[in-house]
Formats: sequence, C-alpha cells, structure tokens
Amino acid sequence: MTLLDEVLHPLEVLLRTRFAYAYGRHVGVTGMFARGEGFTQSPAVDAERVEEFLLANLDRSKETFVSHYRDEIKHGRSYKPEAYYRMPIWAAVEAFSFGTLSRLLEASG
Repeated sequence: MTLLDEVLHPLEVLLRTRFAYAYGRHVGVTGMFARGEGFTQSPAVDAERVEEFLLANLDRSKETFVSHYRDEIKHGRSYKPEAYYRMPIWAAVEAFSFGTLSRLLEASG
C-alpha cells in the first residue's frame, strides 16, 4: 500500500459512510436512490441522470451483498431500477465507484 493509499482510503470510507447516513436520514434508507430521489439533476439536455451511474455500478457488481438485495427484474440485459428497491443505501454505496460517489455527492448538495 502506498502512502497516498494510506491517506486516501480513510477519506473515501468517511465520504461513503457520511453520504449513506445523510441520504438515509433525509431521503430514505431503501430503494429511493434507484429512482433518483433526493438528487438535483444536471440542467444539460444530454446529461445522464445521476441514478444511471449508480445503477450501472450496481448492475456490474458481482458482490454477494449486491446480489442479496437485487431482485431479478430486468429490461434486456440490464436490471430495472425496481430491482434495487429493497437495497439499503448503506449497502449500495459500497458498490459505487469513487467517480459515481462524487457525482452523487455533487447532486445531493
């Protein structure tokens, strides 16, 4: 582990836990993130909605905790947002890339 990793890893964990706590407290604990609730969307016409990034992260995840909460509700090869309605935000946030997490932080502020 490099010195940079030693410094950044605790900060990333802090951001994930603080985001999950604040989102769960103000918006809801389960599933609402999959619908994009609680996020301010970009005004750009061609901008992707923030929930598209988090859904892509969850769809790609092979983590056991993600498959535990994910229901088999698909549209083609992708899961529908409803597939994640049982998933608590504190579990979902662990599957988000740091880039997705930063987008969510920006959209929730």
